[in-house]
Amino acid sequence: MRRPELSRESPHVLGSCFTFGVGTGPKPLPPPPPGKPSHSRRRSLGSWLSGKSQDNNTAEVNPLSEGTPEDKLVSELNKLDLEADAASSSADSSRNAGGKAADKASSAAAAPPLRLHRRRWSFGRHQVAPQPDGTALEPGSPADDFLVASSDISVSSSRSSPQAAAAAAAAAARHRAEQLTPPQQQQQQQQGQQSAGAPTPSTPQQQRGPGYRRLWHSITSVRKGDPLPLHGGPGPSSDVTVESLVKATQRLKPGQPVMDAVQEGLHRLDSRAVAALLKELAKNGLPHRAAELFDWLRSLPPDHALARLADLYTYTTIISQCGGHQQLRRALELMAEMRSRGIEANIHTYSALMSVCVKCNECELALDVFQQLLSEGCTPNLVVYNILIDIHGKSGQWAKAVEVLGMLQAQGCTPEPRTYNTIISACAKAGQPDAARGVYERMLADGVQPTGTTYTSLISAYGKAGQVEEAVRIYQDMAARGCERNVITFGSLISAAERGGRCDIALRLWEEMRREGCRPNVVTFNGLLGACAQAGMWAKAAEVFDAMQASGCRPDAVTFSVLISAYERGGQWRRCLQAFERMQQQGFRPDACVYNAVLDALLGSGLVSAQAKAAQLAAAAHRQGHLRLTALSAYDSSATAYTPGAALMVVLRWLAELREAPPAAAMPLAFAAAAAGTRLGAPPQPVTLLLTRGKHCRGDHSFAPVQQALAACLASFSAPVATDLRGQGLLLHADALTLTAWLATPGAAALLSPLAAAGVAPGGAGPAVPPVLSAALLADDVAADMQCSKAFAAVLEFEAAHVVNSAALTGSPRAAALRQRLASDIVVLSHTLGVQEETALDAVQLCDWALSSGVAMEAGLAPLYAAAMLLLCARRTGEEAQLLSNEVALTQLTGLPLSTVLEAEAHLSAALGGEPGAVSALRVLQLYLERLGCTLLALEKCQLLEVMALSAVDLVRKAALSPALAGFRPSVVAAACLLSARERLGLAPAWPRTLQSMTAYTPAAEGALKQCLEVMQLLGIGRTA
Repeated sequence: MRRPELSRESPHVLGSCFTFGVGTGPKPLPPPPPGKPSHSRRRSLGSWLSGKSQDNNTAEVNPLSEGTPEDKLVSELNKLDLEADAASSSADSSRNAGGKAADKASSAAAAPPLRLHRRRWSFGRHQVAPQPDGTALEPGSPADDFLVASSDISVSSSRSSPQAAAAAAAAAARHRAEQLTPPQQQQQQQQGQQSAGAPTPSTPQQQRGPGYRRLWHSITSVRKGDPLPLHGGPGPSSDVTVESLVKATQRLKPGQPVMDAVQEGLHRLDSRAVAALLKELAKNGLPHRAAELFDWLRSLPPDHALARLADLYTYTTIISQCGGHQQLRRALELMAEMRSRGIEANIHTYSALMSVCVKCNECELALDVFQQLLSEGCTPNLVVYNILIDIHGKSGQWAKAVEVLGMLQAQGCTPEPRTYNTIISACAKAGQPDAARGVYERMLADGVQPTGTTYTSLISAYGKAGQVEEAVRIYQDMAARGCERNVITFGSLISAAERGGRCDIALRLWEEMRREGCRPNVVTFNGLLGACAQAGMWAKAAEVFDAMQASGCRPDAVTFSVLISAYERGGQWRRCLQAFERMQQQGFRPDACVYNAVLDALLGSGLVSAQAKAAQLAAAAHRQGHLRLTALSAYDSSATAYTPGAALMVVLRWLAELREAPPAAAMPLAFAAAAAGTRLGAPPQPVTLLLTRGKHCRGDHSFAPVQQALAACLASFSAPVATDLRGQGLLLHADALTLTAWLATPGAAALLSPLAAAGVAPGGAGPAVPPVLSAALLADDVAADMQCSKAFAAVLEFEAAHVVNSAALTGSPRAAALRQRLASDIVVLSHTLGVQEETALDAVQLCDWALSSGVAMEAGLAPLYAAAMLLLCARRTGEEAQLLSNEVALTQLTGLPLSTVLEAEAHLSAALGGEPGAVSALRVLQLYLERLGCTLLALEKCQLLEVMALSAVDLVRKAALSPALAGFRPSVVAAACLLSARERLGLAPAWPRTLQSMTAYTPAAEGALKQCLEVMQLLGIGRTA
């Protein structure tokens, strides 16, 4: 059977049953096919859905009891016409015109406004929009515009009559008249018709049910394989769905009301569908649109058609959405509004409100809500119990969380894995790994399969308790049960290894992740870096960071913080500063932890330029609010500083601010007391500074070394400040009057000189200093490192060739006396003849080497040998002219002519193998100070460094003349003297990391430096003030 072509020229075909022509009359209809009765009228959509005719006196509808199923389906679909109600009503009235003119007028007046059906049926190239489900069109709506635009359309059908077409035209004219009638008059007319006994239109649910069932029976009556005249079916449905309303809302312009997109569709949804719409709007990033829609619904008057949508389901949905935006007050207000409207809350409403309370950290309020639902007879479900467990977990009440598990099982609820996981997590947060293990075993006994979250929480519990081995056992149990290990599991175990100080386990897990193809995330890399930092493996930390970048994982602020900490602990101040600069370049703002590490690394280097950079960074951190002095009262302050370097910078700034602005009550009395030399009987008023670790400190930092360094520094300059350990902090306190008076002394100026040298002293004290550029600082330090390292290598080579045997010097009283006599004569000759002190101490070192080498020297000729050794060392430094020009003084001191002194010089040179000369500890100390950048200009600017350098020189002078220290290498003696001088001033670390890197001397390890320090302490040199 050939399918008819769908065109305007074939009006008898179903595909063109509607012919559009503006301003033309209906076309003549061909006669009906044989055996097919013609329709005198078509049923309206409302009568088709309700199964009743609008005219009780006329029943001319052909049920299409004859014909093929396809014809039957076509007939049923033809009845779903846009203006069938009006056409049918008009046709009935025209056929019963005799004696029913009044009925026709009243019927036209009482005709309801045009409505739209839920579907849009497609006929050929045209679409016909059926009537709505009992929803009147509002003027100005898109559907209303369509109907008005279609009012002049003439309708003809192969199955309709000219009378029906005329009635449809009349209905369209009547609709235009209604458009010109004010809405108030239409409402009054409708109310009047209802009071007069006009039939009430059926509800949408009553209209949809029978009609759709009849359509379905018509559809199923089509035989398989038979073609349909509707292009293969009724076409896609245009039902209003939640998805379509969401898309319409997404297309709205900013500021356009949400009702422009959803108002028409709301008439076709029930409250559960609207609740789903609210959820989908929130899921698609439009929570404000969901709130706007619901607020419009709840603002409607009770008699509005859409007021019914603000019910239990929509209220519960909006309450649950309040938690994501911390809108607890709004949730409570909505709950009160529900009660005032008589909407009874159910268990889902209460669970949603409890969840909002938990998300807003109002756990006590959540418990009150739980008690309220119990008092109202609601039976808690598993969701409520899970929230209750979460509440106890956040409150730290892990025991109550375990009790809830018994409560829900007693009620008959079956716990899910999430229930057990939440309890285990609560035990882990409370530091109860054994309780978490008990819940895990109970989970297995109840037949619930553990998940990856279960094992991750257990591993975290043991990791926080420092039980790394138990965490590894849980991990092995997880693998044995075949549970998939993911990046979270590995990250948790690596974090446990970090806390337990087991860097080896963390690195093995990293290798295992690589083998299994599990890609680490930023948390995993941060744990690895932290483990390397704890172990002091800065090189491995650098390797992990490089691997992180190679894998495409972007570092975060924690990454740089941990990496900086690893470099700081490894003494790599240059890498630490580079990581700090890179952190800022990538847009991360350093916090107090980062500044503590960087400042400690810079000051720990011992470099003068690094100290200036640290002072400037400390000032920048103060401006950013990280190391700022927080005033607790007029006399009390606090700051976040827990490393020795950061603590020193904070204390110096605290003292500098007190010097610039002393307490109002202390200033006049302090100057009066200083002038009179007494306290004038004033009561003591303490001023305090509390140093704390802050909230975000990572790692365990003890304040004991900080207290030791600060106490030594303050005592060296006679500062009247005491230090006490107080709980998790360090308290500095002093009397306000005494401290204010001391701040005016030269000792205070010397202590605060690092701030003035860097140009960051409060109040602008000191000359202007340009900022220290990191690039220039690093470049200069690299050059100085290369030069000084080369010189130190030469020192070590010379020391290896000129080893002094201490037993030969102190083995007998005679040898010890001869050494003491020679050292004294060398010092006297150098002072008298104007020879530099370094040359004199070189001669003492040469004396020790000559005596340990077995060179025979008589005690009576000690001045002669002293002069000969001094002349040998002077020739190496170019000072021999100073000695030879003072022949008279030299002859008087030695009692021998100059020629004899020259003969003794030649004898000693030959006895020492023709390599006379020596390198004293003072010359090595000068090399150390040069490496630190302690030039004369730097010492003039910073009195603190000057005091340190002079103290170290004084210690070297004493140590060089001591026979007990003659057996140590000069480089070791110089290192011990510098360390002691810095330790006396409270400069931490006492042995700068820069010099430790250059010399490889470590005071903590068993070695020559530690032994030398012990001997110096026994001799009373160095550590005693």
